[in-house]
Amino acid sequence: MQWFEMYDGSCEPSSEDVLGFVDTALWDELVQYAVDAFKARPVLEYSKCKMDDGLFLGWNLKLKKSGKNLCTLYPKQGYYLALITVAAKDTDEADIMAQDFCPSTKELYDKVETHAHYGKMLCLEVRSAEVLGDLKRLVALRATTGKR
Repeated sequence: MQWFEMYDGSCEPSSEDVLGFVDTALWDELVQYAVDAFKARPVLEYSKCKMDDGLFLGWNLKLKKSGKNLCTLYPKQGYYLALITVAAKDTDEADIMAQDFCPSTKELYDKVETHAHYGKMLCLEVRSAEVLGDLKRLVALRATTGKR
């Protein structure tokens, strides 16, 4: 069963519901990292986006810092998707960082086109500690932009 089928817009899931569905400690690890390291605020929101056959439809968790969205997490059964933007002004630094990404993250990063206006938008399947490590580095880059 798909996440959006379990909880429609009128039925907000609890944290326990989300954790039970994604069934991976990698979710909590990222959320805790963002909260502890950057004082991010987790915000549960409902998306009606039907792009990519409803891949982004349903409840998601945005990690926000000072009103800025650091990344958005989409629960999937046994894993989650993380949508993160690398700002255009940060692509040079991210390009260097990407050389040390795990193979799947590096392949995705290299494949995604850089747009002059917003940079790169990556959708990572977080199923391993390696991908989570890459995502944490991207979150850190996004959270500290303008403070370097």
